[in-house]
Amino acid sequence: MNVSPRLAALALSLAWAGSSPGQQPPAYKSLEGLREGYARKLVDLDRARISDLTALLPTLKGDEVEAAYRELFNLAIARDLYAEAAPAAKARQAAPGPADTRSLATLVGLIGMVNAGESDAAVARLKGYVASNRVPADSPDRLDDGTILTLGEAMIQRLIAAGRIDLAAEVGKVGASHPSPAVRDHFAARTARLSMIGTMAPPLAGTDVEGKPASLADYKGKVVLVDFWATWCPPCVAEFPNVAALNEEFKGKGFVVLGVNLDAQRQDVGSVANALPIVRKFLLNFRAGWPNIVADPKGTDPTKAYGVEEIPANFLIGRDGKILKLELSGESLRKAVGEAVGK
Repeated sequence: MNVSPRLAALALSLAWAGSSPGQQPPAYKSLEGLREGYARKLVDLDRARISDLTALLPTLKGDEVEAAYRELFNLAIARDLYAEAAPAAKARQAAPGPADTRSLATLVGLIGMVNAGESDAAVARLKGYVASNRVPADSPDRLDDGTILTLGEAMIQRLIAAGRIDLAAEVGKVGASHPSPAVRDHFAARTARLSMIGTMAPPLAGTDVEGKPASLADYKGKVVLVDFWATWCPPCVAEFPNVAALNEEFKGKGFVVLGVNLDAQRQDVGSVANALPIVRKFLLNFRAGWPNIVADPKGTDPTKAYGVEEIPANFLIGRDGKILKLELSGESLRKAVGEAVGK
């Protein structure tokens, strides 16, 4: 098949232009800078999408209305764009409709209030939602037990990150007053864990991945991040690079990470011997240069002493052995470690 000389010349010129890097200055100066730049662009794109969905909602009918609300709220939660979704959340809460989108709207509204510095008002509103269990089950003002649990847990996590431990504990007490045993027990345990802040960290000892004794007492006088994790826990895996970065940044400044791996605690694993090959490979892949105790299901359970029911879970312990912070991640955790090391 013949190709016209004009098209061939055009193709050659395009190929030449694409194979000549350096003719134009790059938009980014590093690979990391490029990644961060495109991450910001994606957030901006999702912000615009929420705005367009909000504008589109009044024109929709039938099932499309709830589908749009669901898409909008899930996007806001995934991208932490609660303020942008606030108008839609307010509109959805004011109108009758399916419980799932109403619950999402309530969650978006409350977390948005916390983000805006209206934490006290958000907790007061949560108290009203908990009290809603006293109205008839078919009332639009009533939220089901699962929604109350999700709302309270989300608020506790956000308040801990914001440094409002007092309000996080208040949310725990509110949840612990709920008549549902499942909700009540969950928040009673959360309240007990929050009350550990300011107290001496419980003893913690075991055998590390190399079969050597390891203990929290070995690091007396240092700032210690006790990190409960497992290879089968996706959020743990997602947080691992952040823990590695903390270890690298602060390890020469009186800071150490002490991991507590829970792989052997699973019933389908059952023993440290079965867990060790997987744990060792995981730590090697992540170049984890800090000690990791592998919890033995036949020995003392460290999760009970620390009240750990879900992972990831971490406890930041000061040089005096007292728990300073718990359940932090990302920049909030980095800031707390920096402050503790500085002291």
